Amino acid sequence: MVAAKAGRGFNRIRRALFALVERFRPDETTVMVMVAVFVGLMGGFGAILFRFLVDFFQGLVLGHGEDTVALLVGIPWWQKILLPVAGGLVVGPLVHFLAREAKGHGVPEVMDAMIFKKGVIRPAVAAVKIVASAITIPVVVRSGAKDPSCKSAPVWAAPWAKCCATRPNVYAP
Repeated sequence: MVAAKAGRGFNRIRRALFALVERFRPDETTVMVMVAVFVGLMGGFGAILFRFLVDFFQGLVLGHGEDTVALLVGIPWWQKILLPVAGGLVVGPLVHFLAREAKGHGVPEVMDAMIFKKGVIRPAVAAVKIVASAITIPVVVRSGAKDPSCKSAPVWAAPWAKCCATRPNVYAP
């Protein structure tokens, strides 16, 4: 029921965008610049959200502060051992049950999706990857923050490309 309503909302937005394009008849370069700006903004907002999630989980697990090493010095030795275990126990089932393809590094996965999957990245995969990395970074302190950030922009770009590809030559005069 909820998915059907979301699909109708997406179709309404899609029809409004196509009507706007038909009304103003922008050239292909203008449309591509607008799409690039939109995808860039959404990717930037995704990176900001990811950073917020990392800070949230770090505050939840270790406490608030800029220097993670200084925060780790103040906790007992047994918590230093149990933190990665607890992180693995949370992240493992999350990735296993919700998005099995959310493993490895982000850039090769994006390239794989572009080449072999017609540019489609499931939003669930990106969401699980972002949340799993946001949990893993504070507890393991070995992960990098750029991996999930590079997932957020393609997740916004893939539906846009799919939307535009349904009507060939839509921007032709």
